Amino acid sequence: MAYMYRRVMTDGSEAYDLTIGERERVTPRKAARHTAKQAKTSVTAFGVAMAFAVVFVLVLQLFAQQRLYESKTQVAVLQREYNELTEQQGKLRSEYESKINFAAIEAQAARLGMSKPTGAETVYINLSGEDRGEVLATAPTTLTALARLTDDAFANLEAYLAQPES
Repeated sequence: MAYMYRRVMTDGSEAYDLTIGERERVTPRKAARHTAKQAKTSVTAFGVAMAFAVVFVLVLQLFAQQRLYESKTQVAVLQREYNELTEQQGKLRSEYESKINFAAIEAQAARLGMSKPTGAETVYINLSGEDRGEVLATAPTTLTALARLTDDAFANLEAYLAQPES
């Protein structure tokens, strides 16, 4: 309001403004102190715990990504090695099959005294008899089976955790 009167009374000149001492001036220092009080917040233990939890999860995620990258690299190396070995297997199988000479095998068998089987040498087995089975052990009780399964589960978990990371 003082500015409106000042414009009318003084025509914009500060020299003629007689109300300059009556106006309340806000210094920048007071304004900064006032906003600093409003911006001050307290940090709670829950907030700190949540921040640590977020950082912990991010670190775990980082390690998981690094392990995934290593695994993918190993898979790529093993896949390449598998493809090379499959190709080598095909070559070796082809070479092996090309070296089979049935005439030479029959000649060697004849030299060893072997002959082709005839119909008189055929032996028949009679399976028309009665089948019998004998139970040698009783079935374990439910509690014993549950204990055995639990023991197996822990043994498998221990074996899995004991595997070296490579």
